[in-house]
Amino acid sequence: MPFPWALIFTFLALLPLNLVASDQFFQSKGSWTPISEKEGIKVFKMELSNSPLLALRAHGTIKASIESLLFIFRDVKGSLEWAPRLEKRRILKNISESEAIVYEVRKLPWPCQRRDLILHNKLHFDKKNKALVLVTKSLTNYPNDPRPEDMVRAHLSHSAITMKPVNDEETNVEVTIHVDPRGQIPSWIVNLIQKNWPYRFIKGMERRSFSIKPILGPELLNFASLAKPN
Repeated sequence: MPFPWALIFTFLALLPLNLVASDQFFQSKGSWTPISEKEGIKVFKMELSNSPLLALRAHGTIKASIESLLFIFRDVKGSLEWAPRLEKRRILKNISESEAIVYEVRKLPWPCQRRDLILHNKLHFDKKNKALVLVTKSLTNYPNDPRPEDMVRAHLSHSAITMKPVNDEETNVEVTIHVDPRGQIPSWIVNLIQKNWPYRFIKGMERRSFSIKPILGPELLNFASLAKPN
């Protein structure tokens, strides 16, 4: 690739990703408003007309290959090492390398009860932006629900993690999420707690990537190759 084109591609890859597909899930009152920037990770909030809880978005370029990120998302045991407030995670149904139904338990600050979720995760290739998008949402009425009595069932209305490789060692990551922990927690406290979550999530992935050697099956290797710059 001639040098000028490589320079232009790198510049474009560092720009925020256009996640119109994620925005369509939100009934917004306005636009995304910046709330923080730390270590290259910018965090935004958006007020919704159908919920007192904020939708959150964060993006930044991290030192992690696309292969490392795909491995991290499939590594159930390893997720306990880096994912914020995650206490338990197990796969209920492995549909394919790129799709699964997962059970999670998350801790909240004292004196709140733990929250659990049943989530459907599916990886997509965004051909237009040449990026990989991991879309997650809550499932209701799942057969053989492992729901314990001492948990509050949270609801993840939408989550999208978009990954666009900059080169073999860096990836532009954007996280968009709206989650309701439910229960008796006032919405202003939920918003206060959750504002730092996207930053911690992205930096957690980056730190985890330093300690792993990704091993992927053929389906995820194909996804990784589709998203890489030519």
